[in-house]
Amino acid sequence: MAKQSKIRQAAGTIIFMIILTSISVFIVATAFHATKATIEYNKALRVRQAILTVSGISLPEDDKAVGKLFDENITALKRDDKIVYYTVKDSGFVFNIEGAGLWGTIHAVVGINRQLNAITGIFFTEQQETPGLGGRIDEPWFKEQFSGKTPPLSMVPEKSKADANQFDAITGATITSTAVKDMVNRIMSEAPGIVKGAIK
Repeated sequence: MAKQSKIRQAAGTIIFMIILTSISVFIVATAFHATKATIEYNKALRVRQAILTVSGISLPEDDKAVGKLFDENITALKRDDKIVYYTVKDSGFVFNIEGAGLWGTIHAVVGINRQLNAITGIFFTEQQETPGLGGRIDEPWFKEQFSGKTPPLSMVPEKSKADANQFDAITGATITSTAVKDMVNRIMSEAPGIVKGAIK
């Protein structure tokens, strides 16, 4: 009898856990589907804001005006339904770039002038670097220092006087700083060929 009682008790616990898990999964799935459109909208908005920013175009205060400003100034050039780069009205180009950071892939957009020989800006759209160290690539001072720089870029210690082809690395984040350097140098060297090959 005692053995049967234990079996019934164990079965009851298992059934309870199955029901509880099913309810939890249902709630999470419902919440995901309810917010999916908002998440996708915010992600697209962030990318558009990033592209406008690296193009030197001031962002409007109203997020709803970002789409109109983007459509008026930015054109996506596609190949096989995939965006190769963006052209900026009377300005230059914007490329999506990525590289291996310390904890994952760093995604960014970089603006390049029409002559394809200088950076107009950089904006990190996704990164998982260590807060307070590599995560500082999102700080304004780090991003702003790339504007006007000419490749190939090299790094100098933070708070140093950087030349036209140098930038201040982040102290204690050599891997992240190197990843950014390699990402930027790679696209700067490839951009002329990409633009020439994409325009037909």
